[in-house]
Amino acid sequence: MTPSDIADLKSKKLTLKLDLTDAQQKKIHTIFLSEAKANEGLRQKHKAAEGEKREKPSQEEFLKMQNTRLDQQIEMKREMKTILNAEQYAKFEKMKPRDHKKRGDRHKKRDEKREGKHNKQQDEN
Repeated sequence: MTPSDIADLKSKKLTLKLDLTDAQQKKIHTIFLSEAKANEGLRQKHKAAEGEKREKPSQEEFLKMQNTRLDQQIEMKREMKTILNAEQYAKFEKMKPRDHKKRGDRHKKRDEKREGKHNKQQDEN
């Protein structure tokens, strides 16, 4: 997907959840588009590095990446606060990104079930 496609989808989803006006939707689309373009740049940079042997980032590089990501989140939050009204912003704040821990737990449970079935089949043979 292109950055424009990503921005379109995100802004439309947010419009449905927060009942945004056309003006709000356009402003938010612009924010999402710039975010998607920045992320695309990072992906391209990462892909170029994939040709070489990928190594874990050093602690300093990891800290830099974390700070950059957090700075982007803070900026996004500030911009959203200026665009959304109080009620919309309260809803926006309650919306949580996917909880990766829960997703990991689901995969773990699924893997345990598969392993149990595999062991049961071996016992029958």
